[in-house]
Amino acid sequence: MASPGGVIDREPLARYLAGVFRSRVEILALQPLKGGIDGGLDPKGFGYGVPFEVGCVIDGTPRSFVVSRTRPAKRFARAILDGGPFDLAMLPSMFRGGLMSKPMSWAIWITGLPGSGKSVLARGAAAELEALGKRVVVLELDEIRKFLTPAPTYSETERDLVYRALVSMARALVLAGVSVIVDATAHRRVWRDLACASIERFAEVQLECPIEVCRERERDRREGNAPRGIYAQAGRLGAAVPGVDVPYEPTLAPELAIDTAAKDVSTAIRRIVGLALALAHDGIEDRPDPSARWAIWITGLPGSGKTTIARSVADALAARGVPVKVLELAEMRRPLLGEQPESDYALEIVHRALAYTAKLLTEAGVAVIVDATAPRRAWRELARDLIARFAEVQLRCPREICLERERAVRWHLAEHATAPHAAHAIAEAPDLVFGYEHSLRPELTLYTDVQGLCSAVEEVLRLANCLFVDSS
Repeated sequence: MASPGGVIDREPLARYLAGVFRSRVEILALQPLKGGIDGGLDPKGFGYGVPFEVGCVIDGTPRSFVVSRTRPAKRFARAILDGGPFDLAMLPSMFRGGLMSKPMSWAIWITGLPGSGKSVLARGAAAELEALGKRVVVLELDEIRKFLTPAPTYSETERDLVYRALVSMARALVLAGVSVIVDATAHRRVWRDLACASIERFAEVQLECPIEVCRERERDRREGNAPRGIYAQAGRLGAAVPGVDVPYEPTLAPELAIDTAAKDVSTAIRRIVGLALALAHDGIEDRPDPSARWAIWITGLPGSGKTTIARSVADALAARGVPVKVLELAEMRRPLLGEQPESDYALEIVHRALAYTAKLLTEAGVAVIVDATAPRRAWRELARDLIARFAEVQLRCPREICLERERAVRWHLAEHATAPHAAHAIAEAPDLVFGYEHSLRPELTLYTDVQGLCSAVEEVLRLANCLFVDSS
């Protein structure tokens, strides 16, 4: 059982309650209640998401109470004292999902000149951590770039977009409870600083290696994702080889610095693994859940109801003990584009990054709901090609109704602003999309101008259940 944004670690909660009541407290079980992403746990950072009912024993007396952001510590403490007894016989049926531990996910960025050993150490550390039961995703920029930019120009604008996309992917994985090792040169320090500012548990590993050694290693590089002959291009017109044609900006205060010309590979890997375990503290995460390797993409014109349906479905699944990550295009578009204009090429990279992030999450055992108009059909088809268990939900609604809804919600007009999740809308001009291409083969079509929210959510839940059963 898990909430959409995280899960609960019962031991810190027990210690905190013991301090409140000055008595021994044993947490017996946790049950998510019907609620929304806006609820959830707050005190002392035990978790967040839907409200939870907690079954516990205080000084030998069974008690139950509800924890949510709307009930501060003293108020829910009083609720325990005033509440009725908790029937221990009800535990098997009420708490089928069992007890949960909070994933201590993190990100480590391994940086250094081309040929300094980033990929070898990233893969080696990930393998060691996997052997310890830690699920880790290696984000290798050279592999990701091939998908984001099939015909790369290596311009400054393109590099900035690609690195921002890399940071967004890492952040999405960490927020979903999946730890990440980033394997990327990132010759500009600002890109690594962006990751540091975006990810709570973050560390940098600076690889130090003389450029002569890097050149020699690169000449002997085997076939892989990294392009061969990098240093051979240095000095040519338009070349941008880090450390030669463009400055490489080393980390100013890395959590770990390794001289890869002096240290052997196994020693370097052990040091990175030690750093990862220190970041994780007391958390060794579960293996990926094979049944969660699916994604649903909800598409439709702006104002057709994508966000409301996506979040409502995620809430309902979370209440049933199925953790889901909602990927919203807006959350990825803003950090990627920043102040840049929304050119066709930039939007292509943004949508490719969205599809690839969904792929990474499902491969890590996280179910995904994508909330994105994606006016080009080809963008949604990218996700279908990448993800084995994929479904598309096409929302159909007359354009004039969509425009009115979009205008009302974004400008917080009274009649529409009270709709579920409307508070999440951005106060800006309505989003206008021209040339929208409807899906040719959606697994589900909903007519949101005539169909109610509850009915629409139930249909998407049935679709999710089919994907869940199909993957079991």
